[in-house]
Amino acid sequence: METVLLLRQCPPSVAENFAVAVRDMNAVLIEKQQQLRSSRKGSPRAPATPTAQCPRLPYQQEEEDGGLEAALQEERDAVVRRRREIRQAEEDEDFR
Repeated sequence: METVLLLRQCPPSVAENFAVAVRDMNAVLIEKQQQLRSSRKGSPRAPATPTAQCPRLPYQQEEEDGGLEAALQEERDAVVRRRREIRQAEEDEDFR
């Protein structure tokens, strides 16, 4: 919706060029999608090959335990706390 409102404010030539570019890009994407669908129908899936085990990151272990959301929330809380501390320190310094 924002794009439409923005285009209404543009000169007609700019809006028309944008519309043509969107139409052309849409045609390209539809063509690629059809190619992908046809290639998937014709070829069976290859069996997954085993890969080397990557080292586990702390949040991945928690994800396996079902605690990913809790870990992400803790990280967010820590960032918010740090930002508040920095802001408070700046305000204290400005006050002096």
